[in-house]
Amino acid sequence: MANSARTSILLLVLSLFFACISGKPITFIAGPMVMLLYNASLGVCLWAALISGLFLDAVEMSPKFGFLALSYLLACRLVYSFRLYFFKDSYITLPAMTFLFSFFAGCIELLVALFFDITVPTSGWEWLFVVPMVDLFFVLALFSLPTFIWHQYCVRVKRRRYSDDS
Repeated sequence: MANSARTSILLLVLSLFFACISGKPITFIAGPMVMLLYNASLGVCLWAALISGLFLDAVEMSPKFGFLALSYLLACRLVYSFRLYFFKDSYITLPAMTFLFSFFAGCIELLVALFFDITVPTSGWEWLFVVPMVDLFFVLALFSLPTFIWHQYCVRVKRRRYSDDS
């Protein structure tokens, strides 16, 4: 997981660029938004969620402009309070919080679509669990696994260095 707000914002911008290249069903900003939740204040997180949602609304041509922005903004506000229950340095935090962010964003998208009578192409109750699981595996493969492998490599090099002294 990123250790500073600047790195989290950089990863958020890179994930927005990656979202422009490929399409749905992955919520690309879920992982970097969770990192930003731990490294920045609530105001910065909400502004980043709003701007990211507006950018994705413009790129993906969602049903209404501001649809994803509202859902990401509300999901970010809901998940921000959950960060008190998950420690930043745990390996399970990023995947679990990403799942929660993506699940809440999907629920809010369905509720907003029902409230404003908007047709959503990927609406359905099965997508409420499929998309968060895909996001979870995406975050594991892209953010958690390389960090874990790098940490294990550093530990192995340190052990090798100190084992030669004895």
